Amino acid sequence: MPDTITTRAITVHMRKRRFDELVEEFFEEDVERESAPVRAELAESVGRVGDEVSRARPERPDGVRDRAAEIWRPLLAIADAAGGHWPETARRACRHFVLEATAQPASIGVRLLADIRQIFTAEHTDRIVTAELIRELHAIEDGPWTDVQGKPLDSRRLAKNSTGTWSGRGTSRSAARR
Repeated sequence: MPDTITTRAITVHMRKRRFDELVEEFFEEDVERESAPVRAELAESVGRVGDEVSRARPERPDGVRDRAAEIWRPLLAIADAAGGHWPETARRACRHFVLEATAQPASIGVRLLADIRQIFTAEHTDRIVTAELIRELHAIEDGPWTDVQGKPLDSRRLAKNSTGTWSGRGTSRSAARR
């Protein structure tokens, strides 16, 4: 999305469900019926604290300023009015979405190398069978490897994505071809 939109919104990144993941069917009528008590309770709560929340100037996490502060102010004020764990939960979410999630995402190649490195480190090895590596990549919960352009990553696509990206001790293209 263009910055003109993302800087005026709270972006919630969603992930596509994995090809092997089962999800419950969604029916809007069921959700409306099930959420009616929550909506009623929220309406009552807004009536009680609406003026207070609209005038609030909640403390915000360090580094959250300008447009991000403007966007998060009402959410932090609502969390403060709700009490309990909500003030801290809202500030953690604010820090995540404003300060951490706004960093430039790594390219798919960089992400692939980082995930492979993580697998090698976790396995305490410097070698792994391709099929096992692909299984491990697919098992990364928030990883894109079960749906790369509509298909799960396989050995052919792994080889294609990694061509020319490997470098380091004892590795060369000629050695890889043998």
